[in-house]
Formats: sequence, C-alpha cells, structure tokens
Amino acid sequence: MQIKDWGEEEIVAYLREHFHARPPVVGIGDDCAILPGGMLIKTDGLLEGIHFIKEQIPPQELGYKLIAVNVSDIASKGGSPQYALLTMALPPSTDSAWLKEVITGIHLACEKWEIQLIGGDTDGSKRDLYFNLMLIGTSPHVKFRHEAKEGDLICVTHYLGDSGGGLRVLQENLAGYEDLVKAHFHPEPSPAEGIWLSKQNGVHAMMDISDGLDIDLNRLIRASKCGALVELSKLPLSSPLLALCEKQSWDPIPFALTGGEDYCLLLTVDKNSYEQISKTFFAEFGHPLFAIGEIRGKKRPIQYEQLGKAISLELKTYDHFNS
Repeated sequence: MQIKDWGEEEIVAYLREHFHARPPVVGIGDDCAILPGGMLIKTDGLLEGIHFIKEQIPPQELGYKLIAVNVSDIASKGGSPQYALLTMALPPSTDSAWLKEVITGIHLACEKWEIQLIGGDTDGSKRDLYFNLMLIGTSPHVKFRHEAKEGDLICVTHYLGDSGGGLRVLQENLAGYEDLVKAHFHPEPSPAEGIWLSKQNGVHAMMDISDGLDIDLNRLIRASKCGALVELSKLPLSSPLLALCEKQSWDPIPFALTGGEDYCLLLTVDKNSYEQISKTFFAEFGHPLFAIGEIRGKKRPIQYEQLGKAISLELKTYDHFNS
C-alpha cells in the first residue's frame, strides 16, 4: 500500500495508536498538544508547491500566513500565543531580499499577536522552500474537540469559502476579486474570539477550520462520538464569494464545505445558551455567531439538508497525499 492510498487521517490515527500521551497531557488528536497548566504547543508548516506558489504570494504575506495559521490553532483552544520557534529550509539560490521580506511578514504578525520568536533552525534544501513554526501559548479555559453533546448547535464564527474562492481565482487567473485573494493570502485568525468563547459554559467543543468544514466537522464528531446535521441554507457566504460564483456559474456550497484555510472557529453550543451567547458575541465582536446545524446523538457521518430536505453531496475533499 502506498501513502496516497493510506491517507492523512489514517496516518494520524496510526500515530495516535502508537504514541499515547500520559494524562493530564493531551497529545495527538486535537488542534494543539495540551500540557498541565493550560500550556498549548502547536506546529504547522508551509511547503512550496503544496501550500504556496512562490511566484503568486507576496513574500510578506507568506511570512504573515505562517504565523496566522498557527495562531488559529492556539485560538481554537481559547489560548493566547506567546513564544515561537522558526525552522526554514532554503535552496541556496533563494534571493536574500525575498527572504528578508518573508521575515518582515513574520515580524509584523509576531508584533500583532505579541509573540516572541525565541529560536529555531535553518537548513539547506535541494529544491523547495519550507517554513515551519512551533508556537507555544496558554489557555486558562481549554476547549477540546471531543466534548460536543447531543442537541448542541453547530456554529462558526466567520464566512466560509472565501479562501477557497481566492485560490480558485488564482488558479483560473481571474481579475477583480481582490477580497477573496486577500482571504487566501492573509488569513485573520480569531484568538480574542476564542478566548471569549472558551469562558462561556454553554460552549462545549471547539476547533478551527483549516481543511474545510466537511473534513473538520467530521473530525469533531468522530472525536465526540456523535453525528451532525448541517443546513446548507444557513452556511455564511460572503458577497464577494457569491458574486464570483454567480459570474462564473459555480456552486458556492463546495467552496464553503471543502475550500479550506478559512481559519475561523468551529464550535458547538448548548441550544438553551445559544441566544444569550450569540447576542453577547455580536455585541463584543460586531458580527454574528452563525448557527449552521445540530449535533445528533448517533455516531455517523455528517447529514446535509437543504431547506429541511436531506440531500446527498459528492464532495472532493483535500488530502495531502491524494490531491
């Protein structure tokens, strides 16, 4: 069997089976490793040709994005990012001025979220660029992805599909959709929202959306041993994404479900607490907490409905080894 036939989820499951964290440590299987005292550790990287095309993304945006994608995972546990370690693998032909711009982007993002870059490693590469960040943070009120409860409302904190729309714009070489391209190059994670939500007793499970709602919600319900119902008409879709899809005669729903790199929060909220939490959330952050579905008790895949009618979707989801 080749790795492409095994798949990313199976690799992670195999690692989790063979490497058990000793409680109270939480290891493989959530957005971050969680150590005693609410310490959070996360690592994530950007590989040329897989996560970015060097000729497309401005170098400052690349540096910023490296920090942002890791901040998003810290945010999903209700945490504040604090310290970072940076690893870079660079071909000898890499232009030094270009690298300085990447580092400027990293510096700007670190300043924005008050992160101290305290070390790392630099290596040569025979071909592709690779940037990896280890990010350390803390959370006094950690939320896990395995704590969804039957009857909870499934919520997201921002629009879905804009980053996927921006990627499609780049792939098709379309002009005039700068907001979507910005969403792809310059994600805005939500640590302040994560911290606030983690303090709410009515919020049960929480994670971020990095690989698309369909993949990440499936991860949440598998961890919580439950099912989910999603109403497609309730998915929050932005005006720029809808305009793009109308112009190109594309269906916006696959962008929302499988586009990936939204870096907003996915959470479940006690149905009786949702009205008060969503009202206060709007007053605090100036945008809605979108309820898009409900947690069901029986362990099963996501069920999708359109205006209350069950529908079957053939979704092409992303896998690092089979895409």
